Amino acid sequence: MSAYQARIPAWVTGEAEEPESVSTLLYLDEVESIESVRDVLRLWYGTAGGALLAAAVPEGWAPPRPSVSATQWVSIAEDRVAGARFTRWDQGLNEQLYHLQGNWCFDSEEPYIPYAVSTFASRSHLDGPRQLVLRAGASFPPLREEGVLAAAVELVRVVADAADLAYGQISFSAMPDRFDPYQPGLNAGINRDPRKATEPARAALRGYDWVTVVPPELVERLGGADALRATGAFHRVVGLAHGGALAQATESPRAFTREAARAVADALRPVFASVRTAESWGVEVTDDVAGMVRQWRIEGYGYTDLALVADRILGSDAGTDWRLGMALCRESAVVLGEDADECPWS
Repeated sequence: MSAYQARIPAWVTGEAEEPESVSTLLYLDEVESIESVRDVLRLWYGTAGGALLAAAVPEGWAPPRPSVSATQWVSIAEDRVAGARFTRWDQGLNEQLYHLQGNWCFDSEEPYIPYAVSTFASRSHLDGPRQLVLRAGASFPPLREEGVLAAAVELVRVVADAADLAYGQISFSAMPDRFDPYQPGLNAGINRDPRKATEPARAALRGYDWVTVVPPELVERLGGADALRATGAFHRVVGLAHGGALAQATESPRAFTREAARAVADALRPVFASVRTAESWGVEVTDDVAGMVRQWRIEGYGYTDLALVADRILGSDAGTDWRLGMALCRESAVVLGEDADECPWS
């Protein structure tokens, strides 16, 4: 066996299952300068490289290999970036920060499975340099699952206590009936996509997941942390230092079924943005239209595809706006008496 073949992950060759992973996503808005959030970024990296990494690496394994990579703004005004080389996370914490990534890689030899813990800080390209997105993730051996999940929740809680977050969430790859937040389904059906939210983060909740960080302005609109606990939709709700709340849906993400997700969505619905209807784009969803949309979905049409064909055939004014496709799926399922969270709609 060649050296190259020896480094092919075991799940590619069918010798093992692909490892599970946990991912976290946090938003900081109104960031005046990197200097103003330097301590938060150090805490983010330090906790990920400390508690999360310690939970992921089994005792007795070889120390993980750390690395740092970065992309820096050449000109924010001209939207130009370039790669940069750093040996330490702190070196990338400057006003040119566009994307900063720290990795710790470790693996098993028999069979060969690569694992990693990663942490990211990036200035959102779409929303400008005043918004900072923090992400962290870990893939890990099965015996470390419980500890890694607990460490991921603690990582988010610690950082959410230190910073007034606009939004946060934790996802786990092995959640049952996993719905993709970027495709049709339960999350999209209520117009919740953290990447595509157009409303200000403190005016409408960006999304939700197994663990959701709700900013203080929206916690207040929901009646406070006690009111969230009283809904019965959450395993625990933790009040945060700045007035926000960390809401954990179930004790384990493996119990975060569609039913549990619906309960969370219902509890948070008062702070979701209003869902735009197909009629607002000039399309009436009749029985015939619903039937056509159903057939298009069966043929594999995505949101943007649906918007394009509706624009051409039904005379909408949406162009390529994917939200029309989402509305068509949701409303067509209702017209036909079907579940918008099931095939062919999701």
